[in-house]
Amino acid sequence: MALLVMSNFGLTLFLLVALPIAALFLFGMGPLGWAVLAGAVVLVLWFNSNDSDATDSTVTPVNCSDCGSPNDPEHTTCQYCGTEL
Repeated sequence: MALLVMSNFGLTLFLLVALPIAALFLFGMGPLGWAVLAGAVVLVLWFNSNDSDATDSTVTPVNCSDCGSPNDPEHTTCQYCGTEL
């Protein structure tokens, strides 16, 4: 029960303190600050989307027909037994 009370207390503290401070900061920046903030958010999202594309492309190994070991697709012979792939 104490954890639930602390959790509600943290949410209440956020809503009563951090959120109004963030709102005042945003209103205080003005239109130029909003444009800079929006540009920064767009750049962060763009860089993150480019990183995820690079990690999605994986090289599928080619298995040797003789020994069954995985080899890089650019190899013409098995790196373990020497059989032509």
